[in-house]
Amino acid sequence: MTFEISYQTLEEIAPCSEAGHSAAELHGTLTGMLCVDRRLTSEQWISHALGDEADDLSSADVQLLDALCDLTRSLLANDEYPFDLFLPDEDSSLSIRTEALAEWCQGFLYGLGYAMGDAEWPGDCTELLQDIQQISRLDPELSPDDTEEAYSELHEFVRVGVLVIRTELSRETEPHRLH
Repeated sequence: MTFEISYQTLEEIAPCSEAGHSAAELHGTLTGMLCVDRRLTSEQWISHALGDEADDLSSADVQLLDALCDLTRSLLANDEYPFDLFLPDEDSSLSIRTEALAEWCQGFLYGLGYAMGDAEWPGDCTELLQDIQQISRLDPELSPDDTEEAYSELHEFVRVGVLVIRTELSRETEPHRLH
């Protein structure tokens, strides 16, 4: 069974919208958790991200979230780097996409923090996380100087930053080999 996973479909899952979670924030949380723990199950993510609201999910909603988890895991692991942030498409206004990007970053930081705890951040992670934290505070009410180009640059910065963070964290958890 295949699923059409669209931003709008995920936004409409009742417990997500009732709990105030956007699709972007949920995907950010999932991505952060997967960067730290590649074996994370969708049940762990759903339970943590939605809490008691997870009990209200229909079986179709759970299957959709399972598919999103599996897809995100495989895209993060792909050596060709096809991973992308789960955000509204280009037909949405720039302010809606900017707000979703900020929410995605908030979710990502939350997912990383939850999964990492008090551990030290390796390599370039600290600086990247500080930049992502700044992006998480973006004001969706853009000034007239804000452009599609600026949004695209931020989107790509976060996308690549996630891949760098994942790589750095993977190096930390790989067993060291004796030569």
